[in-house]
Amino acid sequence: MKKHIIFYLIALLLPLSVLSQTTYRMGTTRTVNAGCGAIIVDNGGPTGNYGPNRNDTITIFSNDAENPFIKITLEDMDIHESDTLFLYDSDEADPDRMIYVGPLYAPFFNNSNTVILGDWATFATITNPSGAITLRFKSDGANQGSGFKISCECLTACQRINTFIDPHACLPPLVEEDGIFYANVCEDQSVTLVGYGEYIDNDIAYNQTDETSTFIWEMGDTTYVGVGLSSVTHTYLSGRGYDVNLFMRDERDCINFNSASLRIRTSLNPIRNIATLPDVCSGTNVDLAVGYGSGSAITVDPVESIQESSLSFDSTMHIPDGPNCDGPNCYNTYVTFASFLPGQKLQDVNDLYSICMTIEHSFIGDLDFTIICPNGQSVLVHPTRTGSGLYLGQPIDDYGGCNPTPQGTGWNYCWSENTSLGYGYHGSSPHYIHQGQSIRADSTNRVNHTNYYRPLNSFTGLIGCPLNGTWNLQICDTWGADDGWIFGWELNLSPNLLPTPWTYTVLIDEVLWSGSMITATSDSTAIIETPEGGEFLYTFTVIDDFGCAYDSTLTLNVVQSPEFDLGPDISMCSDELITIVPNYDTPNATYTWSDGTTDPTLTTAQPGTYTLTITESNGNITCSSTSSVMVNIFPQPIIDFTAHPLSGCSPLFVEFQSNLQPSELDVTYYWDFGDPYADVNTSNDANPAHIYHNYGTYDVGLRVVSSTGCEDEIIKPGFINVHATPVADFIPNPAEVSLSDNPDVFFNNTTENYIPGQTYWNWSFGDGGGSDEHMPTHTYQTPGDYVITLVVSTGQGCGDTISKNIVVEDEIFIPNIITPDGDGHNDVFVIGNINPNQINKLKIYNRWGKKVYEQSNYKARATCIVDKDENGNIISWNCNDFQDLDTGWTGAGLSDGVYYYTFVYSGATKTTSLNGTVTILR
Repeated sequence: MKKHIIFYLIALLLPLSVLSQTTYRMGTTRTVNAGCGAIIVDNGGPTGNYGPNRNDTITIFSNDAENPFIKITLEDMDIHESDTLFLYDSDEADPDRMIYVGPLYAPFFNNSNTVILGDWATFATITNPSGAITLRFKSDGANQGSGFKISCECLTACQRINTFIDPHACLPPLVEEDGIFYANVCEDQSVTLVGYGEYIDNDIAYNQTDETSTFIWEMGDTTYVGVGLSSVTHTYLSGRGYDVNLFMRDERDCINFNSASLRIRTSLNPIRNIATLPDVCSGTNVDLAVGYGSGSAITVDPVESIQESSLSFDSTMHIPDGPNCDGPNCYNTYVTFASFLPGQKLQDVNDLYSICMTIEHSFIGDLDFTIICPNGQSVLVHPTRTGSGLYLGQPIDDYGGCNPTPQGTGWNYCWSENTSLGYGYHGSSPHYIHQGQSIRADSTNRVNHTNYYRPLNSFTGLIGCPLNGTWNLQICDTWGADDGWIFGWELNLSPNLLPTPWTYTVLIDEVLWSGSMITATSDSTAIIETPEGGEFLYTFTVIDDFGCAYDSTLTLNVVQSPEFDLGPDISMCSDELITIVPNYDTPNATYTWSDGTTDPTLTTAQPGTYTLTITESNGNITCSSTSSVMVNIFPQPIIDFTAHPLSGCSPLFVEFQSNLQPSELDVTYYWDFGDPYADVNTSNDANPAHIYHNYGTYDVGLRVVSSTGCEDEIIKPGFINVHATPVADFIPNPAEVSLSDNPDVFFNNTTENYIPGQTYWNWSFGDGGGSDEHMPTHTYQTPGDYVITLVVSTGQGCGDTISKNIVVEDEIFIPNIITPDGDGHNDVFVIGNINPNQINKLKIYNRWGKKVYEQSNYKARATCIVDKDENGNIISWNCNDFQDLDTGWTGAGLSDGVYYYTFVYSGATKTTSLNGTVTILR
């Protein structure tokens, strides 16, 4: 299995042995046995380029028994991309023990896979018993470079460490893109990174753990170092990217072999401008857009991060008259780099291209300028007390002050020692500073780099400065009576110092909206409906590709448009005046009618279309609304009516006759007969009829409405007079009368609908008797069926008649002899006091019990008056009113003698069974 040794880190102090230094050229030496302190260079030597078509190998061994392992540091390198320097953790060029290095994670060095020169190191591992490192350099025949320089040291045995960053344990979790891990971080969001070590040689010579190892976190803008510091939490300045590298060192100060790195991509609030929404009238739809252009209500900028080698201080700052003012005489202006590799330093003064500033100040001799790098090294760029009374730029010279004076015009001034870019220097002449009408050497021609000036002290004083970190241009005012302004300054470093550049852009993913009547119409637009006036607050939330949410608010003032409606079209009838009212009343409203009038209401008698415009204004916007109504004039109907009869007895049938003028109008009739007792009290007929069932006086009304909406109405009070009609009725008590019990009958008058004192009674009892009493009593003398009639009448001629039957019965009398001799007297067997309408049955037997006669509903009868003694014996009788004798029994065909009878009679009051004898005597 191949063992790939990986290393990409800053140099760390290890227990090592450094002896006297000897330089060895590859190509002339293949083995270095005294490697402690050796210097290895290419075949061109320390100053020359390497040659073409080289294939040189060298193996370096330790010459220190206590420190038998070789450590190498890459001090300098310029190897063309077509050429390679290979490294092996072995005493030979063993392809299975190649050392993988650089950002390409490759087993070679060249200008396409480089590291921080002077800081990068690697060593022979404990699995390499020789302790040696082998180098192999191979070039082609085309392009050559200045080559390389490697220093060697000796150290004790180290066990390998592979360092890892856990992408899932980090917060936020890391995402992988094209083999690179990224942490996508929102503005002001902290990042928690979690790392760990893999100890592949653990316990061969000693024990290694995360708890005892030192973690070095190069965060891109700072460094955290700590034993067991496997997790760090950090908050970045937002809006740019950072490279993070994790290194580890165990208890023996042995360092990790691989590169554990990631990139931080920070988001930034993209909201740059929120336009002030103009006032709108209610009912107006307002479109909102979030976009990158200036035409959007909400302008956003995509977050773009590009590593830069030039940074500027772009804030305007007043430089007071130092000694005459409270506070410090020196003023600091800062720029911070974080684009370079961790630990990278300024090694060549030519990599500091220039320092430029835009400034105005009277009397240059007041000021000195000092550039200070992140570790405190500094260079005085311009000294004080020089330049006599010369000016910087075009100041407004008021001889100084502690409070800000009006700003003059700043000029650009640049300092540089870089001779490789063809800068034209002005030399030591002070004429680049304006005085009177002397030459103005303003360095605005940045393309040709003209009029760049040498610093007082050389920028070599900045060699060894960390590139990353905060740089400060310090301006000190050491002399009174003058002030000025600095408008910005810029530090320009060589872009070749930057590592492999990488950029990113955070775009807007989604926009959310909240507020009254707001609806999203796309992923970046919304519409606001404004049905009513008021001040409305809307919140929008911009969500970027990282899922970061940034919100803000905007306010919309909606001016209420007048809300009114003149209503439906108006129909006027024959010379009426109509007033049109908008039903709108606010103190600041203005009214304009289509006829030019400006009153809130309009009165007219003319047909036509009338339009009203009402206007409201808040001083910023004028809102108006318009409504129209049509006025039509139509003929006015006039109505009257008659009826027949106008009075009468109930129920009264009345016919009504309408009288319409003009008669040709098309109208609808609405009759009201004023009869609350009727099921139907109205009619739409022109000439209806109605029956009044209840007595009383009735108001009758008629309303007509024309097809054009004109109407007329007439009401005639007491128009119909209905007299009460009695409803005759009575109850006889008793209804069936027995003369033998009680011949008196009481007549209970139950007549309804009569008016006491105005009603007349006429009774007929059916036996010739009568009465005019309200409730009479009558005594019947003879049995029979009687018809009782009651006639009720009023003074208005209204009346009613009713008749009822009653039955009057007496004790039945049966004679005991008949003489059917044909003389017309007592020839028929007559039964006294029976009612032929009642059920009866007669049977007659001879003395031997043989039935000789039978008849149901026997009718031969008479009315008989029987006298009895005190014992109930019959003394005499008198019968008359003989009826139906021709139907009676005469004993025809029977001999004289005694016969027996049975008679059953079901009377109105009782059922009677009689037995007796009857004698036939001729």
